[in-house]
Amino acid sequence: MPHTSHQHKHKHHPQPPHTAGKPKRKAAVVLAVIGAIVGAFIAYITSNESTGWIIGGACIGIIAGYVFGHTIDKAVEKK
Repeated sequence: MPHTSHQHKHKHHPQPPHTAGKPKRKAAVVLAVIGAIVGAFIAYITSNESTGWIIGGACIGIIAGYVFGHTIDKAVEKK
């Protein structure tokens, strides 16, 4: 095929390396679930089966687990 003066050569655009999946925040999610279970269990034992306290314990466990897992994820990401 003839090459005209109006055609430009194809420029190669470098692509960022492809990551297979996103391992980010994996520890945060796992520890949030574990924290919810542990928090609900502790609240269940200490509050004589009060539903409000069990839900509150689960919420506190979720927050604590997520924060702790998030710090672990950041430490692993730095390496």
